[in-house]
Amino acid sequence: MFSVLIADDDYEDRELLKLEITRALGPAEPDLRFYEAASVRQALHLLTTRIFDLMTLDIEFDRMTKELTPCPRYSKITRH
Repeated sequence: MFSVLIADDDYEDRELLKLEITRALGPAEPDLRFYEAASVRQALHLLTTRIFDLMTLDIEFDRMTKELTPCPRYSKITRH
């Protein structure tokens, strides 16, 4: 079994990702299990209750900050 978490606030994007991942991994991983999250809260719940082999995380930053408090230890991450 190969577990995939797709966290995206757009339903169509989640469906497209499932198709693309199935196309890419299907022959090598016949038992793909998809878990979906449309919000940060849902993603956090899944991440704390399951282990995933692959994750795609694409939830808009402005929506993300409404539900999360950044960890001070990692708050100074720079983007390239």
